[in-house]
Amino acid sequence: MPENEEHKPCSWGDGITIKPDGEHELDPCVYRDVQEIKNVTIVVSRCVRCGRIVIGWKPQLNTEVVYDELSGEGSEGNHDTV
Repeated sequence: MPENEEHKPCSWGDGITIKPDGEHELDPCVYRDVQEIKNVTIVVSRCVRCGRIVIGWKPQLNTEVVYDELSGEGSEGNHDTV
């Protein structure tokens, strides 16, 4: 996504929510892998007020970039998620 392009979250439309199992909301986004990194520490953080979960990572001494579309490093190939 170009830096000057305004980010608008994906949606199903005006107030539409899709819950295939009747409980969990289906994400309207279409994801494609843009990074794959080995040997990292995964950090899962939860907001103390609303409970939102954010997942991040920290490099280790042996961290290896396998694929990084953002910087063009790593191996080439099809990394799309179906």
